[in-house]
Amino acid sequence: MSPLEILEAYASAFFSFGENLAMLERTIWGGLNPEKAQAGAIAGTMMAKGSELKLIPDLEQQCEGLDLRLTLAAIKALRAALNPAVWPPNPDFVHGRLESVIFAAKHELEQSLFFRVAPARIANYNNPYDGWESVTTRFPQLAEDIEEAQKCFALSRPTACVFHLMRVMEVGNQELGSALGVMFPEDKVWFTIADEADKALKKLPRNTVAEKGRCDDLALALVHLNGVRVSWRNKTMHPKETYTLEQAEDLLRHVRTFATHLAGIV
Repeated sequence: MSPLEILEAYASAFFSFGENLAMLERTIWGGLNPEKAQAGAIAGTMMAKGSELKLIPDLEQQCEGLDLRLTLAAIKALRAALNPAVWPPNPDFVHGRLESVIFAAKHELEQSLFFRVAPARIANYNNPYDGWESVTTRFPQLAEDIEEAQKCFALSRPTACVFHLMRVMEVGNQELGSALGVMFPEDKVWFTIADEADKALKKLPRNTVAEKGRCDDLALALVHLNGVRVSWRNKTMHPKETYTLEQAEDLLRHVRTFATHLAGIV
């Protein structure tokens, strides 16, 4: 699985596994040390014959889902040591098996890497298209880069976020150029397209209210486009340039404004 998939699929599973493992440890500890069970709480609820076995199927299933193979083998050995047919079990043997489970779980969990998403950026990760609906409807080819930009931002990778946003702007630039009659915009660099689009815009008629409104819409799109080009694109192409989360968030707003406006006029 990729880190992003681990983030979504494993976080709650690992937490639940840890909870069950801790409960199993307390249960067995209470069974092995009844005189130390506090106020009879453990003795009263967890020390019935074979009660430890009730947790083990869940733990085994979680180990399989989380690919904790060593821990699964240790839990199966613990299950055998807690065989209800041979009750009570040997305390020292059970304790040794339990320690093996805990050691295996600790070792395997240390091999996993977890990512935390800041609460303020969870929506960027879980709902990357919020606010971009008109853009992805009009330009479905931009969906992947929009999603990657949002998730890179959520995971504190601002420079990668900016890179994907530049790809969104690249397509937007070409679409705007096409709308203004620029020939073969996909074969031209950003500045050339913008320059030719600006010249074409100046030649458009402005005789009617509709024509004037159309020109104003196209002119505003060019303003957004050139603002991003001057402030971000040229720097992004430089191999040593990096961006902060604040800058990436600012660019997310600018690109969404440009793309949303463009989707409504071309």
